[in-house]
Amino acid sequence: MPDEYRTYYRKVFGDAGDEVWHLERGRGAVLISDNGCGMTGWLIVVGPHRGEVRDRDCAVNPPFEPYLDTRGNRHAFRTG
Repeated sequence: MPDEYRTYYRKVFGDAGDEVWHLERGRGAVLISDNGCGMTGWLIVVGPHRGEVRDRDCAVNPPFEPYLDTRGNRHAFRTG
């Protein structure tokens, strides 16, 4: 779990456990595409990454991974 998530987890959930963390992690993100085979695209709408488009493989429940261009820049909703 990356440091930013760990800090958020401790602050918000305390001892609530991983189950609550996985249920709440999707808040602040809007599903914008179903890419097939459990792969989905999400628009982050709150927090420091607001406006970014992220990818998620729902089959293994990982964190939202940013879409990157060939230069390693993150895609925002307005970039093409």
